Amino acid sequence: MVMVDELGRYGSLAERMGFKQSRLIGVYVKPSLRLDIPAFSTQFPMAKIVELTDDEIRARINKRVHSRRGQRFSQRATKQMGWHPTRTGLADVVADAVRRSKAVGDQGNLGSDVKEGLGSPTRVRVARTPLGISPAGKQPIPVDTEILSTRPAVEAMEGPDKGVADSNVEAGRAPESIPEVEDGSPLLTALAQTRWLGMNHLGQDVLEGGDGARFLRVAGQVAGREEDVESFSATFLRGGDDMSAEDLELCASGLLNEIESGRTLRSEDFERYLTAIFGAEALDDQQSVLRLHAALDSASLENMRRLGGNGHAAFVAALRLHEGRPPYWRAEGSLATPLPMAVAMQSLAAGWLESAPGGQIIDVTQLPESNSWSLDAVSVSGLNFPTHDVAIGGVFGAQIRPVHIDGVRISRADNAALLSSLEKRAPGGLTTMLLTTDKAGALDPEFRRVLAQIGVKYQVVGLVDLDASMVGPGNTVASRLLVIGEAREERDLSYSPPVEIPVLYDYESLWAWTENVKALEFGEAETFGDDGREENRWQAPYIPASQVSEPEAMSPRNMLGPVRKALAGLMDRRGMGIDEFVASKLQWSIDEMGQYLSAEQVDAVALAIDGMDDGQGFVEVDQTGLGKGRVLAALARYARLNNI
Repeated sequence: MVMVDELGRYGSLAERMGFKQSRLIGVYVKPSLRLDIPAFSTQFPMAKIVELTDDEIRARINKRVHSRRGQRFSQRATKQMGWHPTRTGLADVVADAVRRSKAVGDQGNLGSDVKEGLGSPTRVRVARTPLGISPAGKQPIPVDTEILSTRPAVEAMEGPDKGVADSNVEAGRAPESIPEVEDGSPLLTALAQTRWLGMNHLGQDVLEGGDGARFLRVAGQVAGREEDVESFSATFLRGGDDMSAEDLELCASGLLNEIESGRTLRSEDFERYLTAIFGAEALDDQQSVLRLHAALDSASLENMRRLGGNGHAAFVAALRLHEGRPPYWRAEGSLATPLPMAVAMQSLAAGWLESAPGGQIIDVTQLPESNSWSLDAVSVSGLNFPTHDVAIGGVFGAQIRPVHIDGVRISRADNAALLSSLEKRAPGGLTTMLLTTDKAGALDPEFRRVLAQIGVKYQVVGLVDLDASMVGPGNTVASRLLVIGEAREERDLSYSPPVEIPVLYDYESLWAWTENVKALEFGEAETFGDDGREENRWQAPYIPASQVSEPEAMSPRNMLGPVRKALAGLMDRRGMGIDEFVASKLQWSIDEMGQYLSAEQVDAVALAIDGMDDGQGFVEVDQTGLGKGRVLAALARYARLNNI
């Protein structure tokens, strides 16, 4: 199969569909006849499938061969595909356009400080002409953007304000005139093939030119250009398999800058950084994905360290980073403690430390300080714990070889860490631990035995389960937050674990629960005022129970908990997942259902059908564009299948 890209704008799209760059610019090839592209009809609503004869196909390709005969593909050391138009870099063709425009008498202020394309920056203004329109003769460059030619690459960047300023703007001179170039010129090709990679740790935009070289842009102006495309550089998001963890963390900080800007990020945004750093082949390399996740975890912790504190302001900041993080595959057990859950645990520990300052704190974690960045804690892993006063931690409940701890047979890592740490804790101390559970709200036999043993010896201050959706999209493992207070003076042999555990479905409820525990145990609580609240405090990303597609919608915060609770109740009553329930009711396979409905729509259909089966009504009030029509069409199908 052959793909022809008329203007060189769809390189990333070709890559995602499995095409490989040929020796001719704009022509891609693929050995398979299978065409896969997510949401193709949505991105290209006017696209249509046509059948061509062999002669017609050859005629189209030959046309591209003759029109781009002098342009060849160049592959860089990073193994990323990049354009090499007429063997010149982006800045060179811009400078060439400036010189040619001066040669035809367009003097003005354009390029007045330029010598051979270097010197003070020169702005090339680009007219707003739609791509693909070719008036007779010359025309303004048909790209809605601005490109600058600049002096050589800046060696050291001290901050996002260190960009090179436009000499004409500084001097207060009139805007430059617009150079005109021939259609299909190197400048047009270079501009059309420039792509935005993301932000670096300094908050600067990183772009890649047609020749594979990268440059920085600040406030619309180029601030620097890399000189060696084969060297690692966090500033230019240029990495590789041998890139240091520190440099990779700097690259991940750029993604954090995007999160903090308020943009809604999707999985393709994670892929954008992944391929920029490691190359296109990283999309199929689980190790590269895990390395970027680990770097993003470390960068997030560093961000929270700089912020400091463990009160409501820190909780809101942690929630912003957690909810803004783009969803992407991770190996089971590799997740760090969600930042807002970690803040809640630190807030509880800080309440205890108010009455006993100077206590020894340990953080039970695989990632140092992932639960304790605001506290002076010692990070430990495994089951060999030092003596301590406060234990805070998060442990995934992976299966381990059965062991006996304090008389209880243990086969899960989280239960083992919990009991082992208590053996080394001071009697008057505090333990706040985040565990995992197979089913929120219910006690499995092993944890029931563990809790019974703990309750006999210690005060169980708080116990609550957190719905799996609070960890993130696609997560199916619920969390359990347990707070253990001081040791009892005498064993309470009458203690009995609760039959059920309350379940929380949103983060506002978690913070309220944390404040209640602090008020009851330590006699303190942080007040809720308008100060310090996040700007967008009314909505949060919706995490659907359905898994047929990546979530896209937002939801009012005060509705997150009730909706998640309703969906969890439905799954408990029906004894199956949301996707299985809806697919069976509509007589589709889950794969078929995913072709017609998004995850958000499946959730809505599930609740509606559940209500219809119970003789109740359902109100669908999603905003414009979320698919109320598809939800109603699915319900109409259900009604017809059941003669309703």
